[in-house]
Amino acid sequence: MDQGSLHQHIQIFEDMKNDDDQVLVAALTKKGLSESYAERLVAFLPLAFGRVVVGQLAEITLADQYSTRERGVEKSLNDEPVYMEAVTLARSVARDGTMETALFRSIAYRSAELAAVNQALTEGTNINGHTMLPPVFNGYNTLG
Repeated sequence: MDQGSLHQHIQIFEDMKNDDDQVLVAALTKKGLSESYAERLVAFLPLAFGRVVVGQLAEITLADQYSTRERGVEKSLNDEPVYMEAVTLARSVARDGTMETALFRSIAYRSAELAAVNQALTEGTNINGHTMLPPVFNGYNTLG
């Protein structure tokens, strides 16, 4: 993960909030990041930020693994340094209010888990006590 702190690369999530993941990965690699690091930022930063918000909305259990459609093998999120750094950052800025709300939302709202929780809550579903399945990433070349 020697591409510099992820702090240096998060503004692009707000700048490109309407672009899909592959476009964001391409923009990050154009800035000089390796494809692997760029994919990990795009996959794991929103997951971590979204999970902080999910934790404020509901009492549900979140999986410690992830997989990709391409490889189908479950991997531990705890073994992903970008994810672990992103979790630390997300918790810190949520607690301390040290990030602009728009930027925090631009990152968190890319999370499929947060979208699923929001949809369930909007529909009036009681999700407290439920367990989410592990996230599955699609279209990434270097994950898994």
